Amino acid sequence: MTVSSSVSSPIAKQSSVRVSAAQIKHVGRALQFRAPAKRSAAKKQRKSRVMFHYTKDELAPYFHVSQKEAARRLGVAVITLKRICKRGNFNWPYRTNKTKLAQQQVQAQEQHRQEAPRQAAAPTRESDKPIHNGRQRVEEQMRVAMRSLAMCAQQIESPAMSSAAVAFSRLPFLCQLENES
Repeated sequence: MTVSSSVSSPIAKQSSVRVSAAQIKHVGRALQFRAPAKRSAAKKQRKSRVMFHYTKDELAPYFHVSQKEAARRLGVAVITLKRICKRGNFNWPYRTNKTKLAQQQVQAQEQHRQEAPRQAAAPTRESDKPIHNGRQRVEEQMRVAMRSLAMCAQQIESPAMSSAAVAFSRLPFLCQLENES
């Protein structure tokens, strides 16, 4: 008994069948023999795939809709459209969230453009002007707080409050007035 490969084993020596190297499979220390594969006459061939060749320029008119909708309009499957994108090395640009956000931004810009002339023509008061500096904002808030505190101190005319207490409560307001002038 001879084995056509250079492998010799006790199992192969006892067998009276001639074995090729392709039929021997090593499993751990033992050798396992594989029977030749049977070919069935009724084996079906794989269905050939129709290759669609769309360029990025041909697909561009459909970029504003989802892949599902574009595939329906083109008459192909969604997976086919995905394969075309992969073959062309580009991603489908449509995203529902991004599209909605972009539409909202365009609408906001349009509203701002329409309202800008009306706002420019409207009279403005000094108190309506925005304060650009953070320090100015804090100073303005301090001024308002001091005025309200001074008004409260004037309104409270209780006998328990001495003239020193009234002077002390008005001290921040007086200091603020000195700083302004």
